[in-house]
Amino acid sequence: MTSEKTQAVLDDIEASIARLADETDTYRQSEQWKSILRTMSQFHTYSLQNQMAILWQRPSASRVAGFQTWKSLGRHVNKGAGGIAILAPVTVKLKDKKGATTTTECSESKEEKSSLFFRTVYVFDYADTEGAALDGFSLAAIVEDYGTFPLVLAAVESLVIKVVLARISNPLQSGFSEGGRITIKETLAAGEMVSVLIHEAAHELLHWGDQRQIADALGLKLREVEAESTAYAVLQYLGIESTANQYLAHYGASGKIIKASLGRIRNAVSKLIAAIEVQRGAQRANIRANQVAEDEVLALAA
Repeated sequence: MTSEKTQAVLDDIEASIARLADETDTYRQSEQWKSILRTMSQFHTYSLQNQMAILWQRPSASRVAGFQTWKSLGRHVNKGAGGIAILAPVTVKLKDKKGATTTTECSESKEEKSSLFFRTVYVFDYADTEGAALDGFSLAAIVEDYGTFPLVLAAVESLVIKVVLARISNPLQSGFSEGGRITIKETLAAGEMVSVLIHEAAHELLHWGDQRQIADALGLKLREVEAESTAYAVLQYLGIESTANQYLAHYGASGKIIKASLGRIRNAVSKLIAAIEVQRGAQRANIRANQVAEDEVLALAA
């Protein structure tokens, strides 16, 4: 791909963000904002620019991968399927005028000079492929959410945030964060606890510690926009429906604030999902270990 085409992709991404930012109708703004958050949830390992590129070109995308990756998974890209252009980083070693690799002294060793560039590559949506089914591809929606709270709790606490369940006298308050500590109303249903915990964890990541000065400048309403937007994306990842649209409609942000908050929200979503996946892996390992131990006991008893 030429640099002109790569630049065109970047320009289109910026244009799509600008279109959202310029949208002033509260309802439509909320719906478009939710679409961005769903994309953040589904493609949380991608950069913000590539998340926006996927949303702009294929709003319905559920899972994307390159041609060879799909092939390795036992699926093939349908003939004529249109690819989704994203940007991939490429490190290029620099050479001197004589064609030799340029090096520079670094302490007692030599280190080759290199420069980071981006090139356009194409990925394909799951819907544009056929072949073997993917195990664990979809997350079923959680209706009776009695198994997710311990998972999310472990993930949040792994981020060095203390979580306590306690009485909260204010009937309109379900929880609050205090910088390293989250309090949740002990009488909430399990599903509500998950939503509140993720919301307050977002406050912890976005609005305390070295982020406190920025948070103070944002003000209460914009802090709530960031926290509930983050919670919405993480809950989507877990397969849980949320009522974030009520928050997002009530706390409608300006185009300037949307553009300023996108990167911050994306980082918070990524941190929480990564922590959840680490704990999910640990839980699965424990289940397997317990099953092996139980099988050994049964074998000895036989």
